[in-house]
Amino acid sequence: MDRETVLNCFGRAVARPHFEPMKKLDVSFVDSFDEPEGAADNGGPSREFFRLLLHAVSNCEVFGGADGRKQLQLSTGGI
Repeated sequence: MDRETVLNCFGRAVARPHFEPMKKLDVSFVDSFDEPEGAADNGGPSREFFRLLLHAVSNCEVFGGADGRKQLQLSTGGI
């Protein structure tokens, strides 16, 4: 998983047919050469992943408003 595209990576992961939401995620980050960083996921990588994911979700276009006061917004740009 690449830290810069965590939202996209998460979307691809949950779209896999064998994804099971009730099982523990095994997070592995990769470097710029797509090589695994080598850290065992004993909680640290998972915590970082969810921190990055929440940051990415809060900054995506489905939320609008000032920082700390964002709300879901309706986007009619594609209609």
